[in-house]
Amino acid sequence: MAGHGHRRIDGKGRFPSGGHQDRIGHPAAAGQPSRTRGQHGLDCWVALGDDLRKIASIQNQLLNAQLELEREYRKIRDAETRYRTIFQKLGQPILIVDGTDRKIVDANLAASRTLLRPVGKLIGENIISLFESGHRDMLGELMSEAQHSGTARAAVARLAEVDVEQSVALEPFRENGRNSLFLRLSPPPGAHENDDAVNRDATDVFETLPES
Repeated sequence: MAGHGHRRIDGKGRFPSGGHQDRIGHPAAAGQPSRTRGQHGLDCWVALGDDLRKIASIQNQLLNAQLELEREYRKIRDAETRYRTIFQKLGQPILIVDGTDRKIVDANLAASRTLLRPVGKLIGENIISLFESGHRDMLGELMSEAQHSGTARAAVARLAEVDVEQSVALEPFRENGRNSLFLRLSPPPGAHENDDAVNRDATDVFETLPES
């Protein structure tokens, strides 16, 4: 019989040519075959390797977490789309104002029509500047009161460019950790309203929205 360093096993019981051979009893690296002594003094090959089941389990958990995040993102995106549709369809002029610098961060089409400015021109504008100078200090104090108290405030003020009095309703809220104000404009009490769209509320808009 040839020495152990030259033995071959193939399908007929010989070592495959070019196979890795270690000394008998010598530990081999993970993933490499190791030669050992079996029963009746016969040489055997033992395959050593790492158990990858834990890694596969972690990979599956990461994949499931990613899929769940994608589902949540789609829900948020759909909710944002519905919000934008409702916001723009409301007939009452509405503006979202940053509570810190008083700048407009969003406005609907009704606000654009009332203030005679495109929505893009309103965003970034200081809300106080849209009213007559004699009412600006009062509105600034009203906004501060609404934010500090956390309750709604209302007053009547005259718009500067269109020279029209409006009832200004302020409601504070927090968004992404920032203080903001929900500002609604409407004709003052006793004023005649010619457009029924001014009174259209979110419930009416919801009924007209397609299923998403």
